[in-house]
Amino acid sequence: PPAPAPASRAAACRSAEPLRLGPASGPTPAAKDLPKYKEAAEGVIKQLNDGGDFAKLVTKYSVDPGKTQNKGVYDVTADGFDPDFTKAAYALKTGEFTQQPVKSQFGYHIIKAMADPTKDSTKALAEVKAQIKSQLEEANKNKSVAAWFAGIQSQYEKKTSFATGY
Repeated sequence: PPAPAPASRAAACRSAEPLRLGPASGPTPAAKDLPKYKEAAEGVIKQLNDGGDFAKLVTKYSVDPGKTQNKGVYDVTADGFDPDFTKAAYALKTGEFTQQPVKSQFGYHIIKAMADPTKDSTKALAEVKAQIKSQLEEANKNKSVAAWFAGIQSQYEKKTSFATGY
């Protein structure tokens, strides 16, 4: 494994909850379908402006697979998301949602800022040394166990025979 860096860096991020309207299977929506997704997003924004509950509307309308994995909340980093999505997420104040649908490669989104953006941060090696050591020890342990198991498996493959059909 590569040598650990002298410090641990955490990228700046913005916690945001998107409500995605687009194809449920996740691919880029067909150009002919974009107007219906935008119209649906505008309808959801109207519901939000009329007092609708963002989380309930995510459950009802969003096709984002993250809504079940992480309750739809993402840490939006500067370089890990669609640029228009990132720009919209960072332009909001905490608790606000986009008043216009935000287009990405997946369809249209309504984004709600869940927390203030964090800043890039770096921790001194002394602060993360024990964690790095533990991770490296675990990786070495896993490597040793995998090698041991492969050796045992190869020994028994030579001695094991199965009846026809198994």
